[in-house]
Amino acid sequence: MKVELEKMIDAYAQLVQEVGAERASSLANRLFRSRNTALTLAIVLKNGKVTAVELQDIGIPMPSSHRSIADLRRMELISPDEGFQASSRGGPRTKVWHLCRSQ
Repeated sequence: MKVELEKMIDAYAQLVQEVGAERASSLANRLFRSRNTALTLAIVLKNGKVTAVELQDIGIPMPSSHRSIADLRRMELISPDEGFQASSRGGPRTKVWHLCRSQ
């Protein structure tokens, strides 16, 4: 639990640097009410990208991973990448999401 809290704090600090303190503080209240959304953002900030399959691999159920991605997209924090990523499990390629850079 403490490790997850540290990840959230690091993610928030990075968010402040990326989008500015004012926007980050207005988003933080909604963002950190959802553990899965906060973890999704932490992964995007750490790796620069995320897929729903990667979220499922770390234990976030598929519907929750799609909801977390949708929440971050609605807040304009992530956007779809041009390409897709092949899954090691086979099947359809999954959409890659990356962090939106501040203008």
